[in-house]
Order: sequence, then structure tokens, then C-alpha cells
Amino acid sequence: MQTHWLTTGDGGRLRYTYWPLAGGKSAVILTGRGEPSDKYFEVAAQLRSRGFAVWALNWRGQGGSSRTCKRPRRGYIHTFDQYLSDFTDFLAHLEAHEPAWRSPSPLVFAHSMGGHLALRWAHDHPGRIGQLLLSAPMLGIVLPAPRPLIRALAEALTVAGQGERFLPKGTEDVGRVFEGNDLTGDRGRFERYLALLDAQPDLITGGATVGWLRAALASLSVTDQAGFAERITTPCLMFTAALDTLVPPADLRAFAGRMPNAVCVRLPNARHEVCQESDEVLSAVWRHVDEFLR
Repeated sequence: MQTHWLTTGDGGRLRYTYWPLAGGKSAVILTGRGEPSDKYFEVAAQLRSRGFAVWALNWRGQGGSSRTCKRPRRGYIHTFDQYLSDFTDFLAHLEAHEPAWRSPSPLVFAHSMGGHLALRWAHDHPGRIGQLLLSAPMLGIVLPAPRPLIRALAEALTVAGQGERFLPKGTEDVGRVFEGNDLTGDRGRFERYLALLDAQPDLITGGATVGWLRAALASLSVTDQAGFAERITTPCLMFTAALDTLVPPADLRAFAGRMPNAVCVRLPNARHEVCQESDEVLSAVWRHVDEFLR
């Protein structure tokens, strides 16, 4: 794995990682909220074994990229349009400066928030993504109250200067207790990720903030629009996790059902982080990927 940086049009500094493969096709990994690209080395290895050179973006505010608030470990963004602009700059940088970049329409593997953003970008740039592989894309959020009420509260708190305030139970670290976690049933991969962060603590992004939630709900109002899913023609393989407690699987199935070229696969024993799950789950994931790519 190689590490590189690029500077965006507004002066932001984005970190990205690269797993080379001579003569390979091009693939891009987009991570979930708070995650560094380093976490996805297994995904990169699987893609490389299928003939892809792999680049992975660290979103602004996480993974070694420019932080977005005074308290750098807080998960904050003012608007998801910033993420979309950064992804546009990232692809332009790869096309202009990476000699190994081979495709104007790469395969994109994206998880959770990254999946949401990949779908928005594919909608706005038809034909620019070749295939989409989506792991539990954030097409909804499990909330403790109706979404309009939560959105109004998040908006009011942000306007009142509380945008960088953690959501309930949020801290400046990631969750470190395996029992009862929402992300994975695989203890080995859970603990391996903690070891990665302990070795590189500058990659840590803690809990989400009120401002991030406000921006996320505003972006969901875009993907919820009538006709939005129907206009995404990119071939798409979407995985839903039956045990997901963060993103409602029913919302994903409904969205995929409206897309003209989407296949939706339910993984019965998976929690939210599909590609950090057990070997059994991962075997099913990559079997479906191979069928899709064929």
C-alpha cells in the first residue's frame, strides 16, 4: 500500500491510498463515516486478485485528510456537497497524475456513507462510473424518532452553534467493546482494526456530531426524491446486512428495486460492516461479486 495526498480547489488536503497492479483495470474504494482507507486492505486485495489496481479516498475530516472542525476527532461536515466536490477532485487528480490510472469509468466499491455518496455522484455524472459495488449504503438511518423531527432538532442545534456537539454516546474515540457492537460479528477483524488505530492514532475519527447528522439528513432528502433512483443506470450490486442496526435494510431493498440495473443481495448473518464480517459472510460476498462482474 502506498500513501499519497492531493490538494483540492479550496485548499483542502486529502489523503488517499494506492494498491498498485501493473496493467490492471481501475477501482476506487469509498469508505464509511469515520473510517480510514487503511481498514480496507482486504477489499483491496480481493479487487487486485480480480485484475484491478485500487485507489481509496479518505474523506475530508477523517483518515488523515484535512479535519473539519476545531476538535479534529469529531465527525463533522457542513454539507455532503463538500464530500461530492472532493470526490470529483479526487477522480480528476487520478486521471491527471496517476500513470497507472486506466479507466475513465472505474469500478467503485463503497460502504455506508461512501455508498450514499457514490450513488449521488453516479446520479449527477451518468456514465462516469463503470460498476458499483455497495456495502450497506446509507439510504436511511435508524433514528429514535421520526426523521422530520430529528432533522428539525439538528438544524436548530446547528444554528444555535452546537453543530460540533457529539450525538448521544459519542466520544473522541471509536467503540472498543466487541460485545454488543453494531458493526461486525467477527472479533478478529474488530480487534485488528483497533490495533491499526493504536499504531496510527492520527487516523482516528470519533463519534458523529449534530452537524454531521444535519448534513446527512439533508443529503437523504435528495436521494429520497421521486425518480432519483430510477435515473441511476450504472450497473450496481448492493449488499444489505440482515442484522444491520444503523441503516434500515428495507430502505436499501426499496431503493435498489427502483434502480434499472441493480441487484440486491441480503446477507443473513451480517451486521453493518459487511466486509469486516466473518469468513463465511465474505465468501458469499465475493462469490456474488464474481457473478456480477461476469
